[in-house]
Amino acid sequence: MFDRKGWMKVYKQYYYKKHRSSLIAYSARWNKLHPEVRALVGAKARCQNPNDHAFEGYGGRGIKFRLSLKDLLDNIGSRPSKRFSLDRINNNGHYEVGNIRWATHKEQQNNRRNSKCYS
Repeated sequence: MFDRKGWMKVYKQYYYKKHRSSLIAYSARWNKLHPEVRALVGAKARCQNPNDHAFEGYGGRGIKFRLSLKDLLDNIGSRPSKRFSLDRINNNGHYEVGNIRWATHKEQQNNRRNSKCYS
């Protein structure tokens, strides 16, 4: 019988040993990118890459990515601090000019589809 889990474990170990230097270089390059670029790359992947873990909640719902780095910097500027990340003002809207902002984690948690407002 074919042991898929065991085979994948061996393959991953082999792949990591063979490509270790390129994987480390890739992660180092990723960490050196400006935070604005990382935010755009992540948002674009969520909207356009069906293999992304969050595609179903973004691209799968019809959310489009319509931004460039120039649009981002011209409209909302660079990220104020490490506490902020890219957020859509209208969760059913696209990543586009007029619907993006830098928001804290708390602001983003309050701007969810399933958040309830109690008064």
